[in-house]
Amino acid sequence: MKPDIVICGGGLVGASLAAALASQRMRLTIVEPRDLIVALTADQVRLPTLALSTSSQQILQGIGIWSTLSKQAVPIASLHISHRGLFGRACFHADQHQVDALGFVVPGKLVLRALYDFLQQHDNVRFCFGAKLSQLQTDVTGAYYELTDEHGQLQVGHADLLVAADGAQSSARGLLGIRQHSHDYQQHAIVAHAATDKPHQYTAYERFIKGGAIAVLPLAKNQVATIWVAPNADFTRLQALSDQAYAALLQQQLGSRLGKLQLITARHNYPLRYQVSDEQIRPAAVLLGNASHSLHPIAAQGFNLSLRDVAVLAETIASAQALGDDVGSDAVLQRYLAARQNDQRFIIRFTDLLSKWVHRSSPGFNLLMSASLLLLDNFPALRRQFAKPMLGLAGRLSRLAAGAPLVGEH
Repeated sequence: MKPDIVICGGGLVGASLAAALASQRMRLTIVEPRDLIVALTADQVRLPTLALSTSSQQILQGIGIWSTLSKQAVPIASLHISHRGLFGRACFHADQHQVDALGFVVPGKLVLRALYDFLQQHDNVRFCFGAKLSQLQTDVTGAYYELTDEHGQLQVGHADLLVAADGAQSSARGLLGIRQHSHDYQQHAIVAHAATDKPHQYTAYERFIKGGAIAVLPLAKNQVATIWVAPNADFTRLQALSDQAYAALLQQQLGSRLGKLQLITARHNYPLRYQVSDEQIRPAAVLLGNASHSLHPIAAQGFNLSLRDVAVLAETIASAQALGDDVGSDAVLQRYLAARQNDQRFIIRFTDLLSKWVHRSSPGFNLLMSASLLLLDNFPALRRQFAKPMLGLAGRLSRLAAGAPLVGEH
């Protein structure tokens, strides 16, 4: 009998899981309050620009959508990390790490559109748009749920496994009674695209400044995506600036390496919080994406970590199905969790610690930061070890990331 899997949340993470499992003999249902197919067609979906790691590119290639994305993906050939006003810096180059690129910059809505174009080609995938999860109970026999549509109509269902990929304010997580550890970073991220006077040479920049950081990602045609992480007190001042004044201050913080900057999009902003769920699995239920862990954007690891979760969960589910096991059983979900814990713990702790570090400013800390960057820059072996988890290449790779099918021999 084909397993039934319900995915609550049809955004990037939920759609990626559905796409990874679409070729398997199972029934997949995506529950999403918005009709994302209509919204994507009408260009009404706003998603950030994504910096995809090497392993994320390989996973999307394994799923089958990279050929579509590659036409607009901009490679990151090198990464330059520095601290304004200090002597230390570290440079990473793709050829030093035996990869074609350190990552790729792709519009988030392009990835989501490619996923839905792919999913619509599979008749075992059902879209339940305009519906919200209103009741949920799980036990060893499966997940029992109720959906409420925009007219208040109820739909009752049962699934072998329910996946909560419905974001940081996850309704599914709340209905399961799973608590979170969270704290407010007292920071905002300001996002905008800019045109540059000088060619970016496919280089990404991570620039630590007093109280925050600025990331710059290469785009096509001498354009870049900028993300300024600022303490709330500075954020209020930055928001009050005109686009011209903001661009001038951004350029001042970055130095002359990109020349004059001119904003070409409106600025968007969002507050930054740390949210990590106390549990990721329950009988017949698993949390994914921001429902499980919502990270600081520094080092651009949030979606990349979630995509590695997707790849391993899809592999675990496909293997269980091939063996005739219950895909929602505790044993199967524990296998998934065991495979992901080390990577998750490292990335979550690293991004949280780094976000707190950049918020500090003292002579001793600045000296430590400079010395750390110098060590990375002058010791290739240390630099390669540091880069591996950032590229998503540390530890055992999922089958999708290794270019293999979900089930079978490597």
